[in-house]
Amino acid sequence: MIRFDFTTSDSIESLPAKLKEHFPVFLERRIVDTEELIVKLEEGDFDGLKAYCHKNGGVAASYHLNRFSEMIESLRGHTNCAKRDEVAILNLVKEIRSYLITLR
Repeated sequence: MIRFDFTTSDSIESLPAKLKEHFPVFLERRIVDTEELIVKLEEGDFDGLKAYCHKNGGVAASYHLNRFSEMIESLRGHTNCAKRDEVAILNLVKEIRSYLITLR
């Protein structure tokens, strides 16, 4: 169940045909990424988390995944704080995973 407070919606249906064709592969890769994010968090690799946010913010926009973009921005905010709440970051990563799974 997703508890993230979204302020927008996705517009996947408006994707160009080529991106629609690649969407399932894109989606599965992003789901696998969430497992890697948990490992990064466990290892204290906040630079890796920040790099993920930087890379995937633009990618999410390309696929018209406005909600994914919002979640990534929230994750970026949590990883940039001087005092990081690792539990909040873990919960957000789990919410991102749940959200992505709903798009299958």
